Amino acid sequence: MGHRAVGATRTLGSDAPIRAMSSRVLLAAGWPRAGRGDGSVPRHGSTMLQLALAVALPALLLLLLYVVLLRGRFSYWRRRGVPGPPCAAPFGNFADAILGRKGMADVLCDVYNAHKDQRYVGTQFIVTPLIHLHDPEIIRHVFIKEFPDFNGRAMYSEPEKDMISGQLFLLSGAPWRNLRVKLSPTFTTGKLRYMFATFKKCGDQLQQHIRDRVKAGGGHYQEDAKELLARFGTDIITSVAFGIDANTLANPKSEFRRISGLILDPSISMGMRTMLAFMWPEGLKLFGLTLFPAEANSFFMRTVQELVDYREKNNVERPDMLSLLIKLKNEGFVPPDAPGQQQADESEVAVDEPLADLAAEKQKINMKELAAQCTVFFLAGFETTSSTATWALYLLAQHQDIQDRVVEEMREALEKTGGELRYDTLMSLPYTDMVLKETMRLYPGVPFLNREAMRERKLPLTDLVLEKGTRLMIPVLALHKDPKQVSAEQRVRSPADLLPSRAHRYWERPEEFDPERFTKEKEEARHPMVYLPFGDGPRICIGMRMALIQVKMALATVLTSVRVSLPADAPATVKLSPFTITPTPVDPLRLVFSERSAA
Repeated sequence: MGHRAVGATRTLGSDAPIRAMSSRVLLAAGWPRAGRGDGSVPRHGSTMLQLALAVALPALLLLLLYVVLLRGRFSYWRRRGVPGPPCAAPFGNFADAILGRKGMADVLCDVYNAHKDQRYVGTQFIVTPLIHLHDPEIIRHVFIKEFPDFNGRAMYSEPEKDMISGQLFLLSGAPWRNLRVKLSPTFTTGKLRYMFATFKKCGDQLQQHIRDRVKAGGGHYQEDAKELLARFGTDIITSVAFGIDANTLANPKSEFRRISGLILDPSISMGMRTMLAFMWPEGLKLFGLTLFPAEANSFFMRTVQELVDYREKNNVERPDMLSLLIKLKNEGFVPPDAPGQQQADESEVAVDEPLADLAAEKQKINMKELAAQCTVFFLAGFETTSSTATWALYLLAQHQDIQDRVVEEMREALEKTGGELRYDTLMSLPYTDMVLKETMRLYPGVPFLNREAMRERKLPLTDLVLEKGTRLMIPVLALHKDPKQVSAEQRVRSPADLLPSRAHRYWERPEEFDPERFTKEKEEARHPMVYLPFGDGPRICIGMRMALIQVKMALATVLTSVRVSLPADAPATVKLSPFTITPTPVDPLRLVFSERSAA
């Protein structure tokens, strides 16, 4: 008992300086003197109250300082005369996204729809000012005409502690330029032809899987299209990127599926990390977080290292992405395509070269860079590409007449090759291309893009001065669904800030699925910057052609084998997860696969 009393006395005694300081702070603040009337401070209840207040006051002062600073930050755009919605502490204009009430793309659409007549709008993500670009012509200047001043993404990239974040998509400035020049030759038509046999093998496995299930079901069966095409995407990308036959169609619990689930998990935790990586990368560093889980980094680094060691030791070369990246590691360049193999539209390499450090152009990549690029090829092919294929099947299941027209086009193309599916077969499907473009208009894999001002300068075509490091947001989904035409009255009211007149709306009935929007004539009549599923300019998606080959392979494999339709109990609308960037259904997206003769 005595020992405990002494211990307690020592503890209280050691707090004397704090108690004295807290007494002075409280008295100065006008707090009534505590004690027995003689100025002394009691050692029990009142002391504990003062201690609590002594701790609370600094915290309160810090909170007050934070709010004051935020109020200053929240007036950032208002002080510059930039239109936009009012900000509210502590999340600025993005409380709905941060609290998981809406997806980030939906919040950006809300801002766009409330200010769609403005050429640009200012918002705040916590402490970060953002400028939203609504005018397609300004976007064209940022993406293409004045690209060097806006080539950064201002996204999270810490490859030393988060290997996967060293990927091309997240890099900016010279590191991005030099890596882009090295990687561009790996995505040419010739290289895709080189890898096509791998795509075809995975397509055959998908076709056999569906046929077996249809036969076992007596002519039809139901399956979650999202899961089916995620497994197919995993098989293609593990083969193309790593040279591994994962066969997740037969083994859904493969290690690649498990690890990809860690990264692409539609959870609050992963959703918040991804949001911060896009909108406020400093926040990840502030909280000591990485974008990608440590287990995923270790898995991909170990896997790639083992594969490279084996191939180099045994002099193995396969028709896949890993072999091309090994050439970059060992030689610093990828051999060009043979004459006649490159398509006329393969211009992004030439666009990038003037921006590159020519001395670094043939510099070899290291193992971490190699592993990071392999990993991002896998993630992009698995997530965004599988998502596009899933939504395409879903929309075709809703519109049987369009599905029939796609199948007819595919069968006519196959007849020319004796039934053999070739690279050129998939490249000669113009109506299928229109269907895919319309699918990506409604469900873009990346529904918003961002850029960074690399120096202080005016926003193109305006007098607004942007500070160096200002983040620019391009609301892709909002542009894809904008039917609005600015009235003459609005233009007269504020000609400098409002969008200029256009001869027609961007999209008639934008919520409807209509592939006819993408006839050659309609595409030429429309501003190119209102349709951006892959971005545009030198930072256009480097894997665009590979992604389209993968999606077309999935559609050709499925639709030439079976008819796809909606089940009788299909919901009228599909609820999307608010925690993912790519549009991801919350619930399984079940479709009916049936023999065409039975349909």
